Amino acid sequence: MPNSDDEPDEDELQWVNAADLRPGPIQHEGLSETQLQRARAVFAALQPYMPRSFEQFELNFLRDADPESEIQIWENIAYAFQRFKQKHGPMADAEEASLFKAILLMSMCGPKPDSIPQAQWDELVAIYEGRE
Repeated sequence: MPNSDDEPDEDELQWVNAADLRPGPIQHEGLSETQLQRARAVFAALQPYMPRSFEQFELNFLRDADPESEIQIWENIAYAFQRFKQKHGPMADAEEASLFKAILLMSMCGPKPDSIPQAQWDELVAIYEGRE
């Protein structure tokens, strides 16, 4: 419930227009060598679906309050993506792009996209959460 100033509470879910989002300030000078290696591995696994350079990808971790947890989230995304492809074999580029977007939404607790059948979504959730 909004406070008396009609401002949303800190814990209240808010929807914002993605076009209104701006990058936050850089909070860290760099990643550790291990974090950098892990980030590079994630980027290599997902790069065809990420329209940016590795340096831009790395900057997002440097802006994050907790780069380690953010790297772990991206590792889960890459793992779920690669594991699903491994289990189901080759897919058309459009199917892979749809799969990537679905896992990305899942990582943000977003809703199941209409383009993903429920059984496939349930399997992705199980893989992502390590329950497969």
